[in-house]
Order: sequence, then C-alpha cells, then structure tokens
Amino acid sequence: QADGQLGIDADVKVDITAPAVSMSNDVWVGGDIFAVGEITFQGSSGGNIRLGDAANDNLVVGADISSSLIPNNNDAFNLGSNSQRWNNLFLSGSITANGGPHNIDSATTIDIDSVGATSIDAGAASNLSTSAGDLTLEAGANNAKVVIKGDHTSGTAVHIDGNENAASVVDIDAGVLDIDA
Repeated sequence: QADGQLGIDADVKVDITAPAVSMSNDVWVGGDIFAVGEITFQGSSGGNIRLGDAANDNLVVGADISSSLIPNNNDAFNLGSNSQRWNNLFLSGSITANGGPHNIDSATTIDIDSVGATSIDAGAASNLSTSAGDLTLEAGANNAKVVIKGDHTSGTAVHIDGNENAASVVDIDAGVLDIDA
C-alpha cells in the first residue's frame, strides 16, 4: 500500500500479476496502451468518454460494430461533413429521413429500383426535369401503361405544354390515340 505518489521506473517492462488492479483516481499513460480481453469504459454519472482531442486524431475500428449508434440529442449531430464525406453506404431495411430538405446529388446516375411499387409524393407544386437530353417515363412491362392523372376529386386538369419557344412542339406518337373528354 502506498500513500501519496507511487513511482515505478524501469528500462524494460514491469509485470503486475494480480486478479485485479484497482485505482481510484486519474491514470495517466505516456505512450501506447495494449490490452487483451474485454474492455469497458464507463463515464461517471453524466460523464463523457472522449476518444481523441483534435481533428488530426484518427479512430480506427478493426472490428464489427454490434450495437446501435444512437446520438445523445435529436437533430444535433452529423455523419460526415461537406468537406469530409463518407463514400459508399450499404443498407438493408428502411431509410427514414424527417425534416429536410433532402438532396441526392450524383455526378453520374441515380438509380431507384424497387420490387414493389415506387411512390414519390410531394406536398406542393413539384418538378421532374432534365437539364440536358430527353426525360423519359416508360412502363417497361408488357401491357403496362404510363398514367398521368390530374386530381380527379377536385377537377384539377392535366396540362401538357411545350416550352416557351414559339416553335415548341408537343409530339404524341401512338398506334392508337384515344382521348376521352
């Protein structure tokens, strides 16, 4: 038992063999810590567990994560930043994103595939547009239709307009064109 400060100075290695080693105050280590076995870090009541103290510190995880990552405060923390982005995201299950706005930007292609139906529901006037080339809505299955509807309960019409140029053309090609009024 030591009262006060216990100093151990060794040029090679110090082995402490005991069923448990208990310390009731701060432990400071200068150098690396190598531990084998299960490690539990527990903050005091309301305490924090901090890993690293600067942006140039790295947390390297060589194991699988077998628990949920849940933030302490709602809508307070980000995963990545505008200048430090995660690369690919591999998910299964559902994605729930509340609030917004939500932006999906791609330098190449955005591909949405679903085994069931796909629904995009906007609560206000919306656009589906392309800045270059054709915008194609296609029902790929045999005997499938592309259906564009107005609001049948309020009587809102469907408008098919060319662009603002005087020479704009609305071109409808069909084997049979059936217009019901």
